[in-house]
Amino acid sequence: MFNVKKSGTALFLAIAVTLLGIFTACSSADSSEDINEVEFVDSSISSKKSTANLKTLKAAVIQYDHSEILEKTWSAAKTVLDDNNISYDLFVGEGDSPLDDCLDCANTIVSKGGYDSILIIGSKAVDDVYSEVRTASKIPIIFAAPDEPVLNTFAQRVNNDPDKTYGIAVKQNLAFAQFDMINSFQPSITYLGVVYLEQDKNSQRYVAALEKRCSEYGVVLNKQKAKDNDEFVYLIESLAYFTQAITLLPENSLDPLMDRISQKAISENIPLYGIEDKEYAGKFPASMCYDYAQIGRDTGELTFKVMYGKESGDTKNITMASPKVYGNTELLKKFDISVPDDYNDIFEDVN
Repeated sequence: MFNVKKSGTALFLAIAVTLLGIFTACSSADSSEDINEVEFVDSSISSKKSTANLKTLKAAVIQYDHSEILEKTWSAAKTVLDDNNISYDLFVGEGDSPLDDCLDCANTIVSKGGYDSILIIGSKAVDDVYSEVRTASKIPIIFAAPDEPVLNTFAQRVNNDPDKTYGIAVKQNLAFAQFDMINSFQPSITYLGVVYLEQDKNSQRYVAALEKRCSEYGVVLNKQKAKDNDEFVYLIESLAYFTQAITLLPENSLDPLMDRISQKAISENIPLYGIEDKEYAGKFPASMCYDYAQIGRDTGELTFKVMYGKESGDTKNITMASPKVYGNTELLKKFDISVPDDYNDIFEDVN
């Protein structure tokens, strides 16, 4: 009897333990599945940003100067960094020697440390700042050079750099590109006028490039330097008698003058070509433009990818931004000018 009773108790205990084990296993399995599901959702949706926050990703931004083009480029790049929770310190060249300021900033950034990347905006700073940083640090570098081509020597150095260095460049000097466009739209041109503001330091650089291009094609360049906005408009009228077309220069601070300049040229019956963004392009027959906001966004995305370690194997060290020609076909017709065939693919009527 005792043996039978003991055997029954053992059986009961065995069954109870078995049931308890099954119940516990089921509960554990349910709990495990819930945790795994939550972890999966977190890793696929939000953990990347939370990881970035823990790492405190921070960029140092060196902008060559306060020119309109670079301000627009940085503003667009800044939006991308803000949207991706990347903090930054901005350093901008000031005064008569912005490059010296940029180099001082590069030294400060390298010695101070604490940055996950350096973003360089403005081609005049790119080469020297790159050299300054690379001699002392292997920090990833991203650059944006919307206003001039990256020198071949610099491009070669970047493409051979074993460390991560990427950037956006333009295909051609804007002054060269502007002249080539005018020469294609008016192939018989022999006299070209240009007006620029005396206080605009960048203009000297573009005038020199434009003059060089004109001489290569046997075109006489009539240069007029304006002391102020009123004289700028007056010189448009003066040049109309001695030239077959007039061009503006990149980075002239002419926003308040656009309507007056355009109307003056139209009233004087002279084609006036602009170098501006799409916002103003419809005021001129044609304008050679780069989308500086898009270049900024692309640079911001590039910075984000590099800082998050997501650069793909086929990412180029230097990506070339393509220009557009924005124009007003009504104004072109007024001056009996047609869009050349080789510009059809990049011409956009913004009238």
